[in-house]
Amino acid sequence: MKASILKTGAIDDLKGIAEICQKEGLWFHVDGAIGAVAVLSPEVEACVEGVRLNDSLALDLHKWMYMECVPKLFNLPTSRQFC
Repeated sequence: MKASILKTGAIDDLKGIAEICQKEGLWFHVDGAIGAVAVLSPEVEACVEGVRLNDSLALDLHKWMYMECVPKLFNLPTSRQFC
């Protein structure tokens, strides 16, 4: 799921999707390359409500933080087992 789409600014219903994934036993990955850093701002954090419910998160700092060259960061909790 996307935390935000660059061209339109659309944000998926992350909380709703997380609830479905939890109920169905599905892995919930969030592509937070654009929108995940919104959790750092109290003014816009509500826009990405549910992003913290992820099982994995991709973060690409150069998109919002204007960093020229940075590695992609991934959150892969060790408590979950991969199939």
